[in-house]
Parts: sequence; structure tokens; C-alpha cells
Amino acid sequence: MNTIDKPQLSSKELMIFNQEVENRKKNSVVAYLIWWFFGFMGGHRYYFGKTQSAVAMTLIFWLGVWVFGLGAAITLIWAIIDVFSIGSWFREDTQKVEEQVFNELQLGKLQSNQATNVTPAPAQNPTPAPVQNRVSQPAPKMENRQTSASFTTSNSVSTSTSLSTSQSGTAVSETASESTATQTQRQFCNQCGAKLVEGATFCTNCGAKVDAR
Repeated sequence: MNTIDKPQLSSKELMIFNQEVENRKKNSVVAYLIWWFFGFMGGHRYYFGKTQSAVAMTLIFWLGVWVFGLGAAITLIWAIIDVFSIGSWFREDTQKVEEQVFNELQLGKLQSNQATNVTPAPAQNPTPAPVQNRVSQPAPKMENRQTSASFTTSNSVSTSTSLSTSQSGTAVSETASESTATQTQRQFCNQCGAKLVEGATFCTNCGAKVDAR
């Protein structure tokens, strides 16, 4: 009895239905080819899933073939009779496949409808707990301390060096000034202010002794 009601299917489902039936059903051409080459051993019955009768044909052929070919004759007659039944077997197999695919589509439709009708429970938004903002101060690292110490030491050394350099420059400048003053005093007499002769010991104007410093 055919329980398929194709009008219930949508156009998309009908397309899927036809494609699945074509993929699953037996091929009549393949069935007749198997009967032609292996029908005497029940090959066509194996193809349609009639396993018990197919095994019986195979045993009759191989066990009776040694008795004057009696087994081969029996299976040959059996195969000739089966060739008229392959058409009905093919239609029965196609009908079973259609019913199976139709039921699978209906089951999938019911499951999708049930999933659609189920109303999800409203999600509760939990109140977030207050978050305490904590400002964490990282502990000073040893590398920073060493860097600070080295920087302080270098500053101290540079300051001391610059101070010493400046003091030395001051002392040199003072010495140069004294030397310049002494030379100036040697060029003129301390008593009368007359210009002295270079290398003279006494002033030629007043006769005062020239200071040798």
C-alpha cells in the first residue's frame, strides 16, 4: 500500500525527495546485466536483497554441477523464470525507497516544527558584583636602583671633574695675571716710573735698584 502523499511536500522537499530516490533505488539495467552473467548462481537475487534464495541457487549449482550437470540445469530454469520477475522486484524496491525517503522528510519536518514551537526561557541578567578598583604600585626593581645609583655616581664624578677643571683654570689664570703684572713692573721703575732698559739692574733715570721678582 502506497502511503506517500507528495502534495504535502514543498517544492524544495520534492526536489530532495526525487534526488534521494534516484540515488537509493536499484538500477534496472544493472539488474538485467547481473542476471545475464550470473543468473545461474542467483546473482540477480543478491542484487535485490533476496539473500536466502540466492544462497540456495548458488549451493544447488555448485553441489549439483558434478551430477551430470543437474545443478546447472535446475538453476538455469530458475533464472529463466526470474527474468520475468525482475520488473516487479524493481518496482517494489523503488516503492520501499520512496516510502523511506518520505518518512525521513516528514520526521525532519516534525522535528523542525517542534524546535520552532519551543519558546526559550527568558535569560536572567544577573546583577554584576561590584568590582573594587585597586591601584597596585609595582615594587621598584633592582635594575632601576642600580641605574639610579650609576647615574648619581656619574653625575657626581662629572661635577667633581668639572669643578676641579674650573678651579685649575682659575689658578692658571691667576698665575698668568701675576706673571703679566710682574713683567709690567719690570718694564717700568717702581720709584720714578721711567721705562727700564731690558736686563738692567738699576734704573737709568733715578738709580733705584730694579726688583728681580
